[in-house]
Amino acid sequence: MKWNAILKGALGVGLIGLATTLAGQETLTIQRCMDLVESQSLPVQASQYDVHRAEINLRESKQSFLPDLSADGQFSYSFGRTIDPTTNQFESQNLGFNSFNLRSSFPVFQGGRLRKQILAAQQSLSALDLRSQQTQLNTRMDVLLAYVTHLFEAERIKNAEAQMAISQHQLDQVDERIRAEVAPAIDRLQWQAQLATNTQERVQRINAMENAGHLLRNLLNLGPDIELNLQEPATGTADGEAYSFASVMQRLRASHPGIQADAQEVTLAETNIAIAESSYYPTLYAGGSLNTNYSTLGSPSYFEQLNQNLGVGVGVSLNIPIYDRGTRRAEVMRQQNALDIARNTQQQNLHNLQQQVQQLLTDLRSSREQMAAAESNVDYLKTTLDNMQQRFGLGMVSNYELLDAQDQYEQAVNELTIAKFDLMYRRLVINLLEDGVIN
Repeated sequence: MKWNAILKGALGVGLIGLATTLAGQETLTIQRCMDLVESQSLPVQASQYDVHRAEINLRESKQSFLPDLSADGQFSYSFGRTIDPTTNQFESQNLGFNSFNLRSSFPVFQGGRLRKQILAAQQSLSALDLRSQQTQLNTRMDVLLAYVTHLFEAERIKNAEAQMAISQHQLDQVDERIRAEVAPAIDRLQWQAQLATNTQERVQRINAMENAGHLLRNLLNLGPDIELNLQEPATGTADGEAYSFASVMQRLRASHPGIQADAQEVTLAETNIAIAESSYYPTLYAGGSLNTNYSTLGSPSYFEQLNQNLGVGVGVSLNIPIYDRGTRRAEVMRQQNALDIARNTQQQNLHNLQQQVQQLLTDLRSSREQMAAAESNVDYLKTTLDNMQQRFGLGMVSNYELLDAQDQYEQAVNELTIAKFDLMYRRLVINLLEDGVIN
C-alpha cells in the first residue's frame, strides 16, 4: 500500500453524542468505530430505507390474494321527462334519485402469478438486505483505511519531531564548535536547513492528519468539533502462511454479503421469468355486488324503499390471451436477458473478489518481509548514526558525513513506519473480510 499517496486517510473518532454531547475525550478502538458504522453512516442508513421499501412491497404482494371491497353512493335530480330507476318507467315530472353500491371481487386463477410475485418480493427483500450488509462492509473498509492512516500520520509526526530534536542537538553541537573556533560558521547553515526540512515535514504530516480527520468524521457522520483520540489496534503476530487463497475464498463464499446478494439476484431473475411466462395463462376473477336505490316518486318512505329495492349480484370474469402483438413474448425475453446479466455480474464480482484476495495475500507476505528488513535496517543505521555523532564530536568526520548518516536514518525510520502500518492494514482487512467485523 502506497501510504504517501493516501491523503484520504482519516483522523480517529471521538466519542459521538447520540443524544447529548459528552464533555472530555474517549479513547476509541477500531471495534468501536466499526460499531458506529451501523448506527451513524449515512450510506448504511440509505440502504436500510431500500430494505424497508422491499418489506412494504412484500406485504403488498401477500395481500393480493385477499378480495377487494369498494362502496359508492350517488344522488341526482332530473327535470322534465326521464326514467325512474326504481321502476324503469318514463316519468314526466321532476325526479330525485339516490343509490348505493357495495362491490367485491377476488382472483380465482392467475396462472400462479400471485404466488410467484410473493416469492419474488421475498427474494428481493433478501437481496436488498444483503446489499445493505455489503454497504456496511464497504463503509467499514473505508473507516478502517481512515483509522489506520490516521495512526500512520500520527506516527510520522512523532518521527518528524524526533528528527527535529536530533537536528537541534547537532546544531547546538556545531554552535559550540563554532564558539570554540574549531569549525567555520558556515557549518551551522546545513543544520539549520536540516532543521527547517524536519519542521516542514512535521507541518505536512499534521496537515495530512487533519485532512484524515475530516474524512473519518464524514464517514461516521460526526460533528466537526468532536475531539478524536484513537487507540492502535493489536493485530497479533499471525504468520502469512496461516492464510491460504483456498481457505479464505471458502469462508468468503459462505459469508461475504456481496457474493450472497449476487446469488440471490440470479434466483430473483429466474423467478421474474416465471412471472412473465404466467401471462400466457387465462385469468379468472369472481365477484359480487349489493345495491339499492331510492326515488322521490316512490310511495314508501326512504328506508323502506332502500329495503325493497335491495339487490344482490354475483359473477365471474374470464380473460383468455389470444394475440397481443408479441408483448408477452417480448417481456419473457427481457427477463431472460436480465437473468443473463445477473449471472454475468455474479461471475465478474466473484472474479474481482478473487483478484482482491490474491493481491491481499501477496501484499501481506510482502509486508511481513519488508517489516523485518526495515527493522534490521533501522537498527543498523541507528548504530551508524550514533557512531558518527561520537566521531563528529571528536572532529573525525565532516559535517556533510554526519548529515548524510542522519538523512539515511530518517529515511529508514519512515520506511519502517510505512511497513508497520502497511502490515497492520493488511491483517485487519483480512480479518474484516472474513468476519465482517474487527475481532
